[in-house]
Amino acid sequence: SSTTAGSNKWVRRRVKLVNMLGQTLSQNTLSQRLTIDISSYPAGVYFVIVESQQKIATKRILIQ
Repeated sequence: SSTTAGSNKWVRRRVKLVNMLGQTLSQNTLSQRLTIDISSYPAGVYFVIVESQQKIATKRILIQ
């Protein structure tokens, strides 16, 4: 499984995958699209956080 983040609205973005304990599992900088391989993570709730200089967006994902 994987999840994809990306949008033309955000120029410089940092993308983090965070678990329910707040631990950062993956952190990347992206300019276009980014695919994060989540197949090795156990079932549970995770958050994908996309940060730019002006905005922060968070998306909750569930791995079953």
